[in-house]
Amino acid sequence: QRFCCFFRQREGTSTTRMACGFVLFLLFLPALSSALEVPMFPLRKVARLPTETVRLNLFEPRYLELTRDVMASTPQVFAAIYCGDAASVLPLGEAPATPMVRPGAVGVLCQVTSMEEDTEEKGVSLRAYAFSRCRVREVLQSPLSYGDKPYVVVDVSPLLDDEAQTEDAEDRAAQAAYDVERLVKRVWWHVPNVLASDDENDDTNLRYQVIQRFTPDNGPVGELERDVGVVVPAFSPSRRELYSFGLLSTLDLRNAQRVNIMNKTDTTDRFHYISNDLERGRNYLATQAGLSSSSSRSG
Repeated sequence: QRFCCFFRQREGTSTTRMACGFVLFLLFLPALSSALEVPMFPLRKVARLPTETVRLNLFEPRYLELTRDVMASTPQVFAAIYCGDAASVLPLGEAPATPMVRPGAVGVLCQVTSMEEDTEEKGVSLRAYAFSRCRVREVLQSPLSYGDKPYVVVDVSPLLDDEAQTEDAEDRAAQAAYDVERLVKRVWWHVPNVLASDDENDDTNLRYQVIQRFTPDNGPVGELERDVGVVVPAFSPSRRELYSFGLLSTLDLRNAQRVNIMNKTDTTDRFHYISNDLERGRNYLATQAGLSSSSSRSG
């Protein structure tokens, strides 16, 4: 809409101005589009969530070519879709096997943050931020129909949370986010007491450090939202959506749970899910901290 003014015939509008407007429209059209054609990397072990870091160590020639193409593109993005339960095929009857992905599959859109070459192993280490969800609209190149590329290429559309249609719905979503934030702070209060009695509990320490980073008034959520919003506006989630996924990434979820949550678009329901899980964690940590305190006094 912002470019429509260039195409309205007004008195005194020059041909040059209209031509410049048309060029600008063509330049910005890919970024404004609600669909994106991207290479796809199949995830076999973990279904990734938005705000998580995707680390890939790549050695196969097809994925090395995928990496080169992504690094040469603007923006440097690719789709990562969990295919752990998907059937695999042998392209042209030859190894390696490739998981099948179908229209409707949900994954994450990732922006490359760093790439390092391993000259000894002849591979690359790729690191990227999963900044938004995406849904496959069409498989443009698959293991059964490779074109000029040896990897899967998909056309994806954004999958974002539904916007609150009423003031009451917005109030419920805001209250759910506020309740979770308060609960996060209560959970964090118990963590040092537990960790002081268990030096080997590195996983718990790391998990709750990440929770603290993703509080709404601190951490990379705002930075990620701002940076990604410039790159692919149509795929930019709200701050509240990113905050919910940032918290979810710290919970101990099975892949089936992650996949199920990825398909949901109700922010309030997601916060209620997080709240229930954190409440169980808070009760557990409070119990552990109480036992630790009792042991210290008896000692």
